[in-house]
Amino acid sequence: MAERMKRFQSSTRDLSMHHVNGSLSQMKPKLTLTRLKEPEFETFQRVQLVRVKSTNELEEEIMAEIPKLKARPRQKR
Repeated sequence: MAERMKRFQSSTRDLSMHHVNGSLSQMKPKLTLTRLKEPEFETFQRVQLVRVKSTNELEEEIMAEIPKLKARPRQKR
């Protein structure tokens, strides 16, 4: 059991020695003010909305793309 405790203590970092090695000023991060930033509501960086076409519009486009039928005159025999 003592060997397991010794292995555990050697594998974890020693937090009590941290105050001796480093000064307190190095441990505390420097506080800075938060800089406000305006939201970008209408910019090109944001994703543009995609307008979905209705079924009527899609059907009209498909019908316009189809070539019109040209009938030949019928031969009389």
